[in-house]
Amino acid sequence: EDDADYWYYANGDGNILANRVKKIKGKTYGFDEYGRMISGLALIKYDGTSDSDGELIEKIADDDSALPYDTEDAFNETAMTRIASELADGTYRFMYFSGSDDGAMKTGRQTIDIDGESFSFKFQTKSNVKGAGVTDMDDDKYYVGGKLIKADKEDKYQVVKVAEYANVDGVMAKVVVDDGVKIGEITGLGTGKRNAKDDATEWDLTAAATQDILKQYRIVNTSGKVVEGANKTVKNGDDYKLKVNKDGVIQSVILED
Repeated sequence: EDDADYWYYANGDGNILANRVKKIKGKTYGFDEYGRMISGLALIKYDGTSDSDGELIEKIADDDSALPYDTEDAFNETAMTRIASELADGTYRFMYFSGSDDGAMKTGRQTIDIDGESFSFKFQTKSNVKGAGVTDMDDDKYYVGGKLIKADKEDKYQVVKVAEYANVDGVMAKVVVDDGVKIGEITGLGTGKRNAKDDATEWDLTAAATQDILKQYRIVNTSGKVVEGANKTVKNGDDYKLKVNKDGVIQSVILED
């Protein structure tokens, strides 16, 4: 039934479905607390139970006071700082449903508009969390809540901080919890030494204790690809040269005058 700007769905008893995700005629749809079909990007909290009307859920409004996601900054804060572990284990899921004329759940790669800007997302295709935004490393790229983590064009390369949380299968997922790590946070782990010959300052970060800390950090480029390779060196937008090892752990930072 089309009521104003919303679609609703009634079960065999004539009751309107609410707070449910349900497969209908081969497609999956979501319905909020009022029974309105969910469309667009939505943060969904899963109850962990289901009945004949589908899986019990709660849709979080995009301007929610605790978990907003109506702007890029709000999305990042919510996904990386407030519910990173819950996104990994599937308790909370960013999901994407078609426009209000269809509303079917989408999977795989999608381009989504948030507050007037377009972002690359990727949603799970496997059955137990199908439709959930990927929150892990996938194809050498990091995603959180489905959103691709990448460097801005002017930055060229970006250092990110990564934590590990158990996913729905109990496997540890690699989750970005800070996508804007400042170079000073990295160089602060070592002591800069002036190299007059090369007219540069170098921070050697290969001490064992320092490397243990740096295992939490990685570098991504403008396509989201993680920088790896023995002695691989890249220069960011502020002219800092960062060298990594084969696993992508930062070994040194150089700033030339």
